[in-house]
Amino acid sequence: MRAIRAGADGGWSGTVFVAATESYANTGYKQRLINAHGDNATILQTRFGPEWPGQPQRVLRVRATTERLSTTPTTIGSTLLFPGVLNVPYTMPKYSAIVPTRDTTGDLEEMDMPAGAKSVRAVRAVRPAAAIVNDFIDGGRDACDRDNDDDDDDDDHDDDGSHGNH
Repeated sequence: MRAIRAGADGGWSGTVFVAATESYANTGYKQRLINAHGDNATILQTRFGPEWPGQPQRVLRVRATTERLSTTPTTIGSTLLFPGVLNVPYTMPKYSAIVPTRDTTGDLEEMDMPAGAKSVRAVRAVRPAAAIVNDFIDGGRDACDRDNDDDDDDDDHDDDGSHGNH
């Protein structure tokens, strides 16, 4: 809503939808988003690759983001790539950039779980995507109503700031 109040035509939302009921994200990833509300819940890092080497990414703070760089364990889990279409089995190497899905097994403390620094604080529960969208709509209406109320206050004043009682 900050973007709309600032005059933008739209905004970007991802983190809250990862925790949506319909999301294919791993249930452990969703729970970590729900629990991540401190100032240090996320970290900007470049560790995750080899599939996407050297790219800055904000993720949930987990052991893989805070430990000293290491080559062990060599694998952190397994998943399916292109689930429901190709179902390609994939063994996830250390620091894999593949995000955990419902098909992923392994150590989530070693996995890449993207999360916005501020938006993660809005994730309180697993909810249907429609409910999340409705929250955005309601928030947008409230922001517009507040802006309209602010404009109405301005109409009560003359250019010199007085109420017209000269």
